[in-house]
Amino acid sequence: MDSFVKLLKWLLISALVLGAIFLLVIFNFETLERAYERWTFEHDAVIEDVYVGMPIADILFKFGEPDKEWKDEAIRYDGDSTLPYKLFHFTDSKLTQWILIGDYVDGPRSTEKLFDVAGQPLIEAHSDEKNIRRYTYITGNQEGISYGYKTNKLQSLMRGQVDWRINPPVSFYAVKGTQVCPEICAPMTLSRKTRL
Repeated sequence: MDSFVKLLKWLLISALVLGAIFLLVIFNFETLERAYERWTFEHDAVIEDVYVGMPIADILFKFGEPDKEWKDEAIRYDGDSTLPYKLFHFTDSKLTQWILIGDYVDGPRSTEKLFDVAGQPLIEAHSDEKNIRRYTYITGNQEGISYGYKTNKLQSLMRGQVDWRINPPVSFYAVKGTQVCPEICAPMTLSRKTRL
């Protein structure tokens, strides 16, 4: 009889503990979901099997002839209603950056969602004139990914070497949370060859 009472106590305590855990999960579901999203979030490769340093010949082999002629070591593919516009920049015939623009760009759909899963960016740039904001995160040695938002909707993704960008006109620029523009010497006045 004693063993039956002990078993019953043990089962009751186990049920109470499991019930408490269940209630904690129910009442904290959003917090747990947010923590899980942060923990599993990765800055995805923008275009599959494309990497910094890739030769121009390999880009042409992968995507075919560009939609626009070569100019300033850049090629572009205009995309369509289901594929984003693609722009590839090269230096010495090697890929340095690529950009996707359009409704089908994949990533956090709003700046709030971006900050929630990825945290604060290394670089934050605003263009009040064009209602655009860009947030850059470092993903490797002087390489990063930039999320571009227009009226708080994801518009573009750019991946590659990180440098001081001057377009569009910048009204606010911060590095590691510290505002550096507008100031007397904004980083955009430096050479584009200047790397972070």
